[in-house]
Amino acid sequence: QGVAVTFDFKGTSAKLFLHRYKADRLRKKYYGRSVGFLRAEMSLALAYDEMFIAWAVHDRRTVAAILVLVHGKTASYRIGWTTSEGRECHAHNLLLWSAVKELKKRGVSFFDLAGVEPGSEGGLSHFKRGLGGVEYKTLGVFS
Repeated sequence: QGVAVTFDFKGTSAKLFLHRYKADRLRKKYYGRSVGFLRAEMSLALAYDEMFIAWAVHDRRTVAAILVLVHGKTASYRIGWTTSEGRECHAHNLLLWSAVKELKKRGVSFFDLAGVEPGSEGGLSHFKRGLGGVEYKTLGVFS
């Protein structure tokens, strides 16, 4: 659908990424990790080349981005944000699929995509389930 994906492996766009994440979180009023915590986490991961940010651009506008942390042969989708335009063109799905391909090139064998909304069958939950992973229930996130 005309969406281009770019990767930032050096963290040069981290400040912009966190700014957009914070704005998205405030606008949509959802729970998420603090920018200060994420900044510290990203700084540590960058020191060991264990993170990247993937950006989705549609019609020269940034419409979504995700943060992926790598831990040896495993990785985890940490956070992301999407605009309404990004949602319409399924940019987040493309970002996660692009991350899967990048991680495979790096020899990563396990990718934790984080939670699936209980009872949700559409959108991102549909994408995550479509990858054929194993769903399990945890106690939740506490901070």
